[in-house]
Amino acid sequence: MSEFRTRNWIARTVVLLVALLFTVPLVSAQVTTGNLQGFVKDPNGAVVAGAAVKVTNADTGVSRETTTNDEGFYRVTNLLPGDNYTLEVTGAGFATSKIDRVAVRLGTENSSDVALSIQGDVANVQVTGDAPLIQSTQSQLSQAYTPKQLTQLPFNGSIDNLALLTPGVVTPGDADFTNGVGISANGNRARSNNFQIDGQDNNDNSVAGPTLSLTNAEAIGEYQIITNSFSAEFGRNSGAQVNVVTRSGTNEFHGALFEFYRSQQLNARDNIEKVGQKNYAFLAANGFPAFSSFANTLLGPVPFHENRLGGRIGGPIAKNKAFFFATYEGTFFRGINLGDNIQQGLYFLDGPSARFAAGRFPQSPYLNATGVGGQPSLVLGQGSFFIIPPTCDTNGDGVSDTFAFGPGACSAFNGNPITANRLAPLAVVDTVAGGMTRTVIYGGEAVRVAPSLQSEHQFIGRVDWNITDKDTLIGRYIFDDSKFPIATGRFIPGALFDVPSRNNNLGITYTRVMSPSST
Repeated sequence: MSEFRTRNWIARTVVLLVALLFTVPLVSAQVTTGNLQGFVKDPNGAVVAGAAVKVTNADTGVSRETTTNDEGFYRVTNLLPGDNYTLEVTGAGFATSKIDRVAVRLGTENSSDVALSIQGDVANVQVTGDAPLIQSTQSQLSQAYTPKQLTQLPFNGSIDNLALLTPGVVTPGDADFTNGVGISANGNRARSNNFQIDGQDNNDNSVAGPTLSLTNAEAIGEYQIITNSFSAEFGRNSGAQVNVVTRSGTNEFHGALFEFYRSQQLNARDNIEKVGQKNYAFLAANGFPAFSSFANTLLGPVPFHENRLGGRIGGPIAKNKAFFFATYEGTFFRGINLGDNIQQGLYFLDGPSARFAAGRFPQSPYLNATGVGGQPSLVLGQGSFFIIPPTCDTNGDGVSDTFAFGPGACSAFNGNPITANRLAPLAVVDTVAGGMTRTVIYGGEAVRVAPSLQSEHQFIGRVDWNITDKDTLIGRYIFDDSKFPIATGRFIPGALFDVPSRNNNLGITYTRVMSPSST
């Protein structure tokens, strides 16, 4: 190969790589936008080439124009999701055709065919552009939710719980879809999903789920989950693509105030609460009057109150050019956590035995550490702690009806000595090292009651600037401050830890349209 050919080959390679670098942002732009395409035909069904097509966002006044090709096909790309687009088509010798309220869905090739009438006839005006029932332009399986649907559909906590309404999407047990709890889409692993906010990565690399969970439905412009056959701009993982686009402002000022309220009065008891109430009633009637209040409490669901309130406002900065949107949501949860290990094992020490073990074996990982599963643990932590004798169920209904030690003891403990406090002797140790004096360490079943106080403040702001007909700049900021005093740890032993979380998330998106269409 000559030196000239070598240099020419290198130059072409560099140009190709640079072109690819500039192409990547354009390809990935559909993550935050949608496209509109269709065919333009005359009254006889023949295609119309060279027809002028204009697509206008009626809320912001932003327009894109193109012309149909030789096959009568048009395509307008990089449109913000919305339900209020106007499609206007004109052609030589034909009357203008106008379709209002055309919907553009996120990450989708939206279709809207246009039929032109002969010039001189009344212009064809179609009031609404209904979306086709069958998606014929893409093979992907997806589900999208509009702002109206997001504010009307019930979801508990994170907006990502709406993914569970999509066919083929499940989550383990009855857990909410939040950080640390993954979903399975069509059998994929929980870590195989991809989460994005305004086209930017929102994946927690340490656990399954999103890094930042949005709870404010008023902040979302569109929510989409794609479960199969998604296009190349998404990539990254083989599972579901969970795509969120924040809401933008318009040419008119709009605002809203909202509050959602939940409490135990609006809930029904679950089976765990029903069994717990009967267990506590048995204890209260058999020498443990402190459990009377718990038995009465669980005649209904565990008490709690949750208030989720806030507001939003959006409008123009400069008409048809720049817009703003801002929203705040505060979540406040007040209730109690009530947990026990009744009939589940002898893992805990009574108070005197715990103090003795701490002094006698200060380095013991079994008697002093709460992190060792299935071993005695110190009685520490928040709230109130109760140690009770081991109980058992003799008739198989899941409710304690006798004690493990003493008259009427379960057959499994038959022959065990009756102690004064009916607790179980877990171990016998030397009181003094090398001595002969022995002390029995007793244990039993445990109950802990602790307050549950949670709060979260979330602010989202966004500015859209249409610099030119081809250039758009979007800036978005999310601030989230959460406090969960007993969010993690082992609740019954009392190893409870506060998990405060503060997130600052800034996203900037620049889009330049090289050509309004791709044919």
